[in-house]
Parts: sequence; structure tokens; C-alpha cells
Amino acid sequence: MAYTVERRIRQSPQVGVPPYRQVHAHSTGNPRSTAQNEADYYHNKNMYLGTFSHIVGNGRVIQVGEVGRGFWDVGGGWNAEAYAAVEMIESHATRAEFERDYKIYCELLRDLAKQGGIPLTVDDGNLAGIKTHNYCTYHQPNNNSDHIDPNPYLAKWGISIAQFRKDVCEGTSTSNPGNNEKPELPQIEEEKNMFIYWKRSKNNNEVFDAFFVNGNKRFHLPNQTWVNEMREVIKRHSDPTWTADKEFRYNYDNFGVLGIEKTTEEIGW
Repeated sequence: MAYTVERRIRQSPQVGVPPYRQVHAHSTGNPRSTAQNEADYYHNKNMYLGTFSHIVGNGRVIQVGEVGRGFWDVGGGWNAEAYAAVEMIESHATRAEFERDYKIYCELLRDLAKQGGIPLTVDDGNLAGIKTHNYCTYHQPNNNSDHIDPNPYLAKWGISIAQFRKDVCEGTSTSNPGNNEKPELPQIEEEKNMFIYWKRSKNNNEVFDAFFVNGNKRFHLPNQTWVNEMREVIKRHSDPTWTADKEFRYNYDNFGVLGIEKTTEEIGW
């Protein structure tokens, strides 16, 4: 897929020094944003509250900052490693809209990594490569961030981190007519059966593990930050009245939780 970069540069502060060894992948967290209003906001915001280089949305790529300067974008030590930082909007109303921007997003991340001489890898355990904000939050030194984007938004549209890694490094599977691989999760506009449930640990009666279910797929929520993020996803896209009070807690051998697990497939990050 070809894309055109619209340059609307605002000079940002220099963060760290070359060589910059990472490209950072974000999503905005705003279900009403557009590429244009994200760019407008960037040009009027306090630079010291956060910077990035590109916005992907509505079929557009808007570059708002020069690459190769570091960015205040992940809230920790890896700000100084960022060759580029790319945001994708979260306001897609249809799968077609999402896939259009997702393909651009993956291609732009790949192109920026090549441009910066950065390894074409995603969240692979090494310092150099393409990193999601989620990965930075859990692996960077001096972390002060609780953000886990873009993972929950990608999951909403059926994209696991494994699929994202493949699409960034090899090209999006949806662009290959011969690829019949099904998405990890159902399309949100067709399936809005989302909920969270808690399962008591078999080895410790005091511990419950949380799981997010979307249609016929489920995945484990490893901490409270993930739980809070997915509660917001449910409220935005399935049940606006969702609260923690609606989340059932089951014993590990309860018939209800066994029924959920028999009829859904667990996927991992």
C-alpha cells in the first residue's frame, strides 16, 4: 500500500542523543479523534507534556515532528531511544476503515525502522527494534507510564501482538488475497459480546485471575491496568453501563466458567 506523508512539522525538544535504536507504536486512546484534530491539538499543546512524530488516521499520514530527535512519548528511559513515534487514531467505525489505516500504520512503522537503520522486529526482547508503548511500560528503565497501547485497540479488531508483529515485519495479511487466515477476534461491528470474568486460582483461594472475552475468543488480563483498559473498551464498544459489579467471580471448577472456556478460545500476547 502506498501512502503520502503530509508534513506539518512543529519543532520538538531534543531528547537523548543518536543513535536512536527504536521506533515506538502507539494508539491515541481517544475514540472520537481524527488525524486532523490530533495534528491540530499537537500544534497547540505544551511540548513538555509529550511529543511524537506521525499520526495515522482517516487514510492519512501526518508528520508533526522530525525523526531522529528522541520523543517524550513512553514515559521512561526509552524516550531517549525513539527515532520515531507513531500514533494511530481509535475512532474507526467500520472494519474497512480500520484495515485501511492499520495497513498504513504497519507499513509506516516498517519504513521508519528501515530509514533509521533499526532492526525490523517487534517487542522481541532486545533493546533495538519497534516497540509498542505497552512493551515499553513493562520493560524500559525508570518507567513512569501505565499505558498499554496499542494492544487493547488492536485486540478490539482481532489483532493479537503475534499477528501485529507478523504484519509489521512481513506486510499485512489482509493485503494478500491468498491469505485466508481468520482474525484472532470477531469483527466488532458484527459481534459485541464483550465481558470480563474472574476465575479463582486452583492453587490459592485468595487469588482471582481476570479474563476478557470478545465473542468466541478470550485472553488473560495480567494486572489491574489491563482490567481497567478493557473495561473502557467494553463501555465504548459493547455495554456503556459496564461496571466492575457486572463481572462474575467463579471458582476454578464452577460449571459456568467451564462453559465459557469450552466455548471460547484463549489467545495470548
